[in-house]
Amino acid sequence: MLPPVFISIHNQKAIVGSDLTGKVSTDVTIGSGLTYNGIRTLNDLSETCIGVTVGNNPVADDNNKLSFSVTPINGYELAINKIEFIATRIGTDGGYIDVSWAGNKIAEKLRPTRNNATPQHTVYTYSVNPGDTKKGHKLTFNVYALGSTKQIGFANIKLYGTLTSPSGAKTAFMDEVTDINNLESESLVEKDDAWYTLQGVRIDKPTTKGIYIHRGKKVFVK
Repeated sequence: MLPPVFISIHNQKAIVGSDLTGKVSTDVTIGSGLTYNGIRTLNDLSETCIGVTVGNNPVADDNNKLSFSVTPINGYELAINKIEFIATRIGTDGGYIDVSWAGNKIAEKLRPTRNNATPQHTVYTYSVNPGDTKKGHKLTFNVYALGSTKQIGFANIKLYGTLTSPSGAKTAFMDEVTDINNLESESLVEKDDAWYTLQGVRIDKPTTKGIYIHRGKKVFVK
């Protein structure tokens, strides 16, 4: 498993990290039935709060979609094989999340932990089919069956995979989706401070010498 692909979201526009500039284009779209409700911090984890314009809609539809797209450009190819995200139900026992990848539903009626529980969030991980590596990839969340004054928080949305250059060289990247709101704020999700082996295995910190990946860069530990 390889570390996650760099993606950041600012002012409702998807902005990639410098390592992917000129290699991929990105975008974020939100349905007319959803709203951005700012940032909430739960035990040092900052989440983007998503609300609804019509309360208790029982159906997942186009109006309650939140979608993230990443598309390779300039001859690059992008293969995504795993997605991961954190979610919380904020102040409600209601609310569902459906998850789709490349137009195919991979999970439905997810009910993440409520913010008054311990822990205050749920981590979801799914393996996905890379599909056509020359075309774009889209991750979509449907948020529904939620009261009009309630929210679901999202954080650490990650896409894992490899980016292949026109010459055939493969590169692994690491970061998460952040700042999916209209506010002029800093990163909504804390930078991933974990270490990874070259095989993509996440570790707390290196215990033996060698080459590791940390904050998207290769680091030699003596």
